[in-house]
Amino acid sequence: MSTLLNLPREILLWIYRSLNNIPDALHLAQSCKLLSCIFDRPQNRLQIFLSIIDNMPRPPSSDKVWLEDRFGAGSLWQPEESGIPSALTDSGTRTFLTTVGFPAVKLQCAGFDSTHLTKDAGSLEPYDADELYGERYPDDDSPPTNLCFHFGSVRDDRRFPEELCSAVGDAGRGCGEAGYGDR
Repeated sequence: MSTLLNLPREILLWIYRSLNNIPDALHLAQSCKLLSCIFDRPQNRLQIFLSIIDNMPRPPSSDKVWLEDRFGAGSLWQPEESGIPSALTDSGTRTFLTTVGFPAVKLQCAGFDSTHLTKDAGSLEPYDADELYGERYPDDDSPPTNLCFHFGSVRDDRRFPEELCSAVGDAGRGCGEAGYGDR
């Protein structure tokens, strides 16, 4: 008779990715050494958490009450209009940030940190998205035409996965699809 632990690791990862909440993933990881090893690989853990986030039921649009219910009261960074860089031109994103806000939290289990938003007047740092994605040479001195903004860090290093980066322009990397970026 075959057991769960006899399944290939790819199937076990798929099981993790089909879960609906993080506590279930943590409990599954604590159930045995094999499942813990799968969960503990950083690339697997990021995939698992992003899949769980994708699987979560969401309201038609995130509002302040919904976000604070998930991240805690007072956890949202809500800048004044003057605190948003002029280079972030999408009116929907600007309205979302000033009326709803973005979670300024540190999630230990996911290795995500956006608490820099509440420090030093909570400024968004613009970056050249084309340079980050290898579509422009770092020594190109022309002004960037495709910007992204640093909303959060994963594992204390500044990575720019599509889910955390707000891209500007027609790059179509999926960044703007979450409602935080210019298109």
